[in-house]
Amino acid sequence: MTLKVSNLSKRFGRKEVVSGVSFELKEKTIYGFLGRNGAGKTTTLKMIANQLTETSGQISLDGIDPRKDSLQQKRIYLVSTEHWLPANWSMAKQLKWLNKFDDKFDGEFAEELIQLFGLDSSKKIIKLSTGYQFVAKLIAALSVSADYVLLDEPVLGLDAAQRKKVNQALLLAYNKRPRTFVVSSHLIEEIAPLLEEVIIIDKGTIKVQDAVEHLLTKGYTLTGPKHLVTELSLGKTILETSTLGKTKQVVILGNRPPQLPSEVEMTSLNLQDYLIYLTQEV
Repeated sequence: MTLKVSNLSKRFGRKEVVSGVSFELKEKTIYGFLGRNGAGKTTTLKMIANQLTETSGQISLDGIDPRKDSLQQKRIYLVSTEHWLPANWSMAKQLKWLNKFDDKFDGEFAEELIQLFGLDSSKKIIKLSTGYQFVAKLIAALSVSADYVLLDEPVLGLDAAQRKKVNQALLLAYNKRPRTFVVSSHLIEEIAPLLEEVIIIDKGTIKVQDAVEHLLTKGYTLTGPKHLVTELSLGKTILETSTLGKTKQVVILGNRPPQLPSEVEMTSLNLQDYLIYLTQEV
């Protein structure tokens, strides 16, 4: 199974928000859909989920346009900041409705997640905090039978402890029934351990799609005495530099050196640094 996006564009008036976007989502894979605010992430996800109509381009799921086939569209589920079920319903009422709407809805798993997050399922969604409103939508998304679940900023309004639970819930859902998850988030390093592939979008265009493991081999970080790190970074493509006292740290794009002085420590490039490099203002 493959969800394919081809030359997708969206224009609001004279402003083109998404421009010729193309990528593929394989089955049973966790993707990171990354970019700065305003890069076009939410617009793209909404077009895939048929919540926005594209200006041009195509979307296909196993060769079929899901917007023209209700069964195919049902295989795609988007969680965003907007409510598509009544916010004056309780979580319990929403789950009952979803169970009728989706004959493969996993109500037992939904109850497990309610316990994990400590959510009061009898309380109206609109009466919950912003963070818990999103938790309620996340629980529904992880329990439906959709094969492609799109999560737009799933940790919005949550504290650090709850954000960890979101990662835990996502892994529980994946391990119980492997499928494709697309996670769009600005807290990149927190979700990085979950991701298998990354799609980076900037100013409405795709900059890169690659396996995380491969991306992180494209650079490295050196930390050590200022004079040694300065010497080792001469002529290199430097993404970031920081100095604290006599210690200097540089993030470098390129192949790793075969040998280093014992005083210098080398670590892997991280996704945050790579994103900043790819999307930096010129």
